[in-house]
Formats: sequence, structure tokens, C-alpha cells
Amino acid sequence: MNWRTTHPLTGETQEYDHAFEDNLKEFYPDLTDTQIEQLANQRNSSAVSAGTDYLRDQIISADKELQTIRETHPWAGGLIVCQIREHADQVARLVFELTGDKPIVVHGDVDGAKEQLRSFQNDTSSHRARWLITVQMVTEGVDIKHLRVLVYATSKTAPLFWTQVLGRILRYEPDAPTEQTAVFYQYADDRLVDYALRIQDAVETLRKVKEDTGGSEGGSDGGTGVKRETEVISAEGQSDTRIYGGEAFNEDEIKVVEDAAKRLGMQTTKLYAQLKAAGGVEFYERLYKAMSAQDQDETDEAKD
Repeated sequence: MNWRTTHPLTGETQEYDHAFEDNLKEFYPDLTDTQIEQLANQRNSSAVSAGTDYLRDQIISADKELQTIRETHPWAGGLIVCQIREHADQVARLVFELTGDKPIVVHGDVDGAKEQLRSFQNDTSSHRARWLITVQMVTEGVDIKHLRVLVYATSKTAPLFWTQVLGRILRYEPDAPTEQTAVFYQYADDRLVDYALRIQDAVETLRKVKEDTGGSEGGSDGGTGVKRETEVISAEGQSDTRIYGGEAFNEDEIKVVEDAAKRLGMQTTKLYAQLKAAGGVEFYERLYKAMSAQDQDETDEAKD
């Protein structure tokens, strides 16, 4: 991430260039913990800015994942949670540009926002828009069971908010296929990664919040936004870590079961994690290589 903002001590404009693995406290030992947190939040905001390569790549990957899911669950939907209303509108234009699918945008400045949200919620036809884009309205206890993919495009790092957002895609839909694995895209802020690694704790927290609030996770629109004092220059990155069941896997690791997952109609990371837990990844790799070779032989024979 590369951004420009006012230095908290000198008051002068300064450019910052940091990856998520950079320890900002080590780079700026004179800054207070609060000032370091502000820089970290600016780094997060830079990552999810609508003009960055990083967010473009996330949306392309997420839409590809969603379309794969829709092969067996045709009305499955995706959700992108944004920073502020202006940001949501920018991301909506980006989604349309990258996917060719016009998303539903829901926030306080959109006429008939609640009606559009209700329509997205109730419409289970395959021709419905794939993506729903919002600021915070969908954290208010709206129950959309067919949401299966989520892009976390906000700088918020509070654990309760993150857990509430996670809860949007943890709904089981009785009329959908049995396989309903949800996929959550987020940037590599240490706090968010820690939440994902402690996923079971997050799920239990979500359940407790539901019990305490009678099924609604609370929250408010909060879409008025905050004046931006940071100029985002660029952000780029690579999706190289997948987390399932509290365990992290490298992107390259799970490629060995991609074909198997497609044949079985399962989410790739889920299949890899389950096979690894059972000690069978190497077996499946050999098995599906053999099956692919057999398919190729059959194809060659058909051509002959």
C-alpha cells in the first residue's frame, strides 16, 4: 500500500509505502500507539480504495468463486461491505466494469434501498444480480440465506463488527444444495487474520450476540462517513493464504485438489483441509491425476 498523508508529529505531508507484514511501530518508534493505529487504519483504507489493483484483483477472484458456486447453487449471491456511501458507489461501478453484472447498491442515499434489499433477499432466480453492495445496512440483522461470498472492503477492525459481517454468510439455506461453504475475502491486517484463525471463537461469539439480541446483530446504518484526509496512491497484492477451520494454507498447496473439488462440487480449501486432516491429500493427488489422464485418453479416442 502506498499513500500520502500528514505526518502526526511534523504536520508535513509524507508518503508512506508499507506491506501488511511491516511492523509500523518498528518503522516509526517515536509515534504513540494511537498514532500507529491511525497509520494502520490508513493502510487498510488504502488497500480497499476503489482505484487500487488490489481491490480489482479481489473482486475478480471473488466473482470467479461466486460463479463457480452458482454452477450448483444458481441463485447464490455475493456481498461487498464498503467504507462509506461514496466508496460503495465507486465499488459498484468497479464491479460492473470487471464482471459485466450490475450490482444492487444499498445505503441511505439510494432511493428505495430497503425495497431493493428485500428484492435481493427474496429473489432466488438465476438471472438476479450476483452482487449486493452496502456500507452497513446488511449488518442490521437482515437474513439473506443465499449469500455465499463476501468481500471485506472496509478498514473497520473491531472484532464485533467483523464477526457481525462474517455472520452475513453463515446462513444455511434449506432449499439450496447440501454443500454451502461460504468464502470470505479480506486483506492481511494482523487483527483480521487473527480473527479468522480463531474462527470457532468468532462463530460462538456470533451465536451469543444473536441470543442476546433475539436474532438481530444490531448496528446502525452509519453511512454518513468521515472526511478523508489520506490520499491513496496505490495498493497491490496477491491472495496467497486461505484459512479454513482455524488453519492457514498456502494458495499453492491446495491446487492439487482443484480438479477433485470441481468434480465433487466442493469448495477447494474445504476439501483440501478435510483431506489433510484425514492424511489423504497425496492419495487424492495421485487418484485425480490418473482420472484426468483417463479422461484425456477417452477424449483422444473420441477424436480418433
